[in-house]
Amino acid sequence: MVVWVFAMIAYVFSAPSAVGAADVDMLINRNDHAATLYIAAPLERVAGVFGPDAAALFADAAASPGPEVQLALYGAADQLFDGVSVTAGGVPAGFDGLSLVLHPKDELMPFATPWEAALTASSCTIVDGGGSFAGTGPLMVYAAFQATELAGGGPIAFSFPAATGDAITVSVRDFVGGRFVSAHTTKLQAGETLALANTQQTRAALFAAAAALFAIAAALLFLSCRRVRLV
Repeated sequence: MVVWVFAMIAYVFSAPSAVGAADVDMLINRNDHAATLYIAAPLERVAGVFGPDAAALFADAAASPGPEVQLALYGAADQLFDGVSVTAGGVPAGFDGLSLVLHPKDELMPFATPWEAALTASSCTIVDGGGSFAGTGPLMVYAAFQATELAGGGPIAFSFPAATGDAITVSVRDFVGGRFVSAHTTKLQAGETLALANTQQTRAALFAAAAALFAIAAALLFLSCRRVRLV
């Protein structure tokens, strides 16, 4: 039982599994005044999630992928983000694009933690040593963004105003100050918003959960020691 409790404590501060099969995967690492956002999406779903203008960015990649296309897209993250609306504390959040890369979909890159997502979204490993694209199958789009001025740690909300169709599936991994907070997948209907709690609330929840688990572990350990003495 004690081992199980400590395993639960480890889970509270662990990260979720790698990128899944949602229309778009988002990983955000934020504090009270800044945030880094990472996005992953299958290339064939870009139009449905980010709109036709964003999809037009990848016309050459879909038709004839090559290293020159990868290099041309690296600085196109801002254009992809035109299909996303973000507010923090009710105020529009200005995210700047850092990088955008492509990787083979059948070789999913690590995307479970901010560190993994940062490496994935900045590494052009799809180009092999011979200077050509590694593989010709379906592709994944990975992009990184940063906001250096957010509204005081307030709740942050996402929407996809350019999305086509009735609904999109969004997977979110939420980190605050580098600590894993939550992971969930939701289906957003047209016009719906995905909201994350403010940073103060999530920090309080993390500390409360950890304190409760440590208290349970201490109580169980005490009872186990007492039982040994009685025996």
